[in-house]
Amino acid sequence: MTQALRHRGPDAGGILDRSPLAVLGHRRLAIIDLASGDQPMGTSDDALWVTFNGEIYNFPQLRDELTAKGHEFRTRSDTEVILAAYREWGEGCPERFEGMFAFALLDVSARKLFLARDHVGKKPLYIRWRNGVVDFASEIGALRLAEDWRGHFDPRAWAFYLRLGYIPSPWSAYRDVEKLRPGECCTVSMQGVRKRRYWNPADVGFELDDLSPESLVERIDQEVVGAVDRRLMSEVPLGTFLSGGIDSGIVVGALAGLRGPGVETITVGFAGESDELDAARHVAERHKTHHQEFVVEPQFSEVARALPNYFGEPFADSSAIPTWYVSEQARRRVTVVLTGDGGDEPFGGYDFRYFPHLRDARLRKYVPDFAQRTLLAWLARVWPSQHKLPRFLRLSTLFRNLSLDEGGAFYRDLCTTQPDVAAKLAPEIAEYGDDVEEYVRGLYNAGRGTDPLCRIMRADVGLYMTEDVLVKVDRMSMAHALEVRCPLLSPRVVELALSIPGRIKLARGVSKGLLRQVANRYLPPEVRALPKRGFHIPIDRWFRHELRRVFEEQVLDDTSDLAWLDSDAVQHLWSQHLSGAYEHGSTLWAVWCLKLWLESLRTTSPTQINPEELTRVG
Repeated sequence: MTQALRHRGPDAGGILDRSPLAVLGHRRLAIIDLASGDQPMGTSDDALWVTFNGEIYNFPQLRDELTAKGHEFRTRSDTEVILAAYREWGEGCPERFEGMFAFALLDVSARKLFLARDHVGKKPLYIRWRNGVVDFASEIGALRLAEDWRGHFDPRAWAFYLRLGYIPSPWSAYRDVEKLRPGECCTVSMQGVRKRRYWNPADVGFELDDLSPESLVERIDQEVVGAVDRRLMSEVPLGTFLSGGIDSGIVVGALAGLRGPGVETITVGFAGESDELDAARHVAERHKTHHQEFVVEPQFSEVARALPNYFGEPFADSSAIPTWYVSEQARRRVTVVLTGDGGDEPFGGYDFRYFPHLRDARLRKYVPDFAQRTLLAWLARVWPSQHKLPRFLRLSTLFRNLSLDEGGAFYRDLCTTQPDVAAKLAPEIAEYGDDVEEYVRGLYNAGRGTDPLCRIMRADVGLYMTEDVLVKVDRMSMAHALEVRCPLLSPRVVELALSIPGRIKLARGVSKGLLRQVANRYLPPEVRALPKRGFHIPIDRWFRHELRRVFEEQVLDDTSDLAWLDSDAVQHLWSQHLSGAYEHGSTLWAVWCLKLWLESLRTTSPTQINPEELTRVG
């Protein structure tokens, strides 16, 4: 199982055997305390043992606090601070950590296992329950090598995947495997299993109405600079991703202000796209960084076939492929990178969804209930929705959303495959579609306040960001043993952002307005004015050209193992897409990723173990 995670930790491996109570395994990517930070790590009396993935950024402060309380330390690592924090504060210790982490702590004397995951879910933790035994790992691939693996698929999870493009926690592709949710801990003992959510974006309910925009910009800047500063500890080469956008530009500017000229910045561009390289170059010149840029010719089909081995379950965000290439290039030069991830969801960056959502919420107040439920719903069904129509005539989505309440409209906008299409694709599991909608609606309606902008941003932090964006970043970076640190995802920064009313964050029709004002302090004017650009591939066009033959050969010519999918429905979507009348690229990508994942289950062989790489401890 540990060998299956070697890509996440190529530097060392360790095993603690406390059979029959527990066995802990670890693979290490050495960042801090290279000499004495190996794991599993135990206390001096062997009463507590931990295996830990990630970094605790505030561990020096916690270490000083714990030392003052009488705790003694033998290493300089953040891992040992986890042990002391648990001994001092028990199961309340995760609340005190700022970082990205997933850890399992064995309390030998109490005969219990304590599992915890960081606030926003930057590090994964999968749990498998079987006959009174719990298996846990950072990736499903390790669990597949545990004893008595059965691998029964969960049809409810497939319903989530077909509609959203990913499977959110606590579900996984398998019935007996679950994900620990972000901000959640779990205690396993002879008395049973107890879970507790110690952090949830829905609980961030206060609003900073009494501060001026200028004061808010100052507070955001201070919190971001502090978060960057706390993420600079490393005994290995450290750099930053510089994408050319305002989020990564703010991180680079804050870092340059702390360290001065010579900060390592890395930009990866793709053949035929130069705008991002130019923008990144302007930022690098302003802050006098040691800048390196690389242009790659992506081989999307080949990389797509490798992805299932790292995700462990179907995952259909096509931006995983450029993230793979960026991570691959960065790892050749550094071991740790800082990124601008986390600037969009809490600060209001998705203007293509947030502004229409606010517009529709205002229009609903003037739509009579009868018209909303009947006439608008009927118009949404009959109004032409072909992609070839001029944009000003594509009103079916507007009619559809106005016929729904806010939670229902949010759900439909979040779906990469609309529920009616997903039901035709997989009629055998269509009944689980209601569970997907109920789950998404619940996230939207959770928490205090009725402001639609606050609700949609809070829900995006709790769902899309944690279950899609951060999953993509973790798996693609760790596939190359690259550690990614995200200052904008500091809980203090996220809580501050979610506490600000949406009307202030999107004032005067400007997305991410406050963060843009922070960017004024760090970015040259020509970069500040650029529109938002994310990692993406032109998937709709590619399926009509570059990927057409690949899709037809790999999917349409052999649909035998596409469980629960209707091959006629897939062919119908393909024909519509090729005609150019409709854009089904996201759905077709999801079908292809599902096919590749199912193929990987047949072809992946058990990992060969090299005993020399494993150290038995304790």
